[in-house]
Amino acid sequence: MPLLTELDCKGNQLTELDLSSVPLLAELDCRGNQLTKLAPRLPLLTKLGCKCNQLTELDLSSVPVLTKLYCSDNQLTELDLSKVPLLTELGCWGNQLTELELSSVPVLTELGCDESLENSLDTSLTPSLRVYFF
Repeated sequence: MPLLTELDCKGNQLTELDLSSVPLLAELDCRGNQLTKLAPRLPLLTKLGCKCNQLTELDLSSVPVLTKLYCSDNQLTELDLSKVPLLTELGCWGNQLTELELSSVPVLTELGCDESLENSLDTSLTPSLRVYFF
């Protein structure tokens, strides 16, 4: 039996997502659902698309090799990137973030965020970063 490494469950009105049976998942697209919390325990996950949900919590502590995160259009008030040092792409506009700490993601090359964060971003530790404000 082949092991599942990619899962696309977008647009299904899911309110919760149990990923315990797919520990080798590398890519997850769960955008356009009704998720309020997401804490994937997927040590091999490299790409996570969870935009257009109702997320108030996004726990990234168990996805250490994540390189791409798209969590726009949710209700996040904070986003802790300290456990995902390999992150290269981040889309987080359309949330309720008042600050975004980038010092733990030195290889970040693309960031899409709200204009309200423009004056609070310290990009000095991410020299090749391109920022897009929405």
